[in-house]
Amino acid sequence: MIVVVIFHLVAHWRWILRMVKKTFRALKSKGTGISYATRINLGINIIIALSFLLTAISGIYLLSSPSGGFQAGRNPGWNPDLLINRTALRLIHTRAGLVTIIGAIFHFAIHWRWVRNITICLFRSLKSWGGAAPASRSEMRLLDRRSMA
Repeated sequence: MIVVVIFHLVAHWRWILRMVKKTFRALKSKGTGISYATRINLGINIIIALSFLLTAISGIYLLSSPSGGFQAGRNPGWNPDLLINRTALRLIHTRAGLVTIIGAIFHFAIHWRWVRNITICLFRSLKSWGGAAPASRSEMRLLDRRSMA
């Protein structure tokens, strides 16, 4: 999952930078310049990012921390001075993961038209080139602009 998120962020990095700049400009001018759909999209993206970060951090901690509890002193890795116990951390990990999945479903649904247009463009270019070349960047940008309108 971490690899998918990294790939997604790299693929859409320019859009992310544009949206961050646009958001800060809008905040300075008291919210003007950002449409309602863009606000919803940003809200969902922030929820996904925060819940994914919480899931990743808790998952890495659960993987690296010893399990099994005190075991009458036979577990040398057991540390009762941790900030949160393992059961609560598992619950946080599970709930944050669920929020990430639900947010990703909403994200995919919001961008369904873009996904469909890019897929159609890709299959058309593969068919016209005999399976050798993907769609041109200009054609991809044109479809991207059409689907975001």
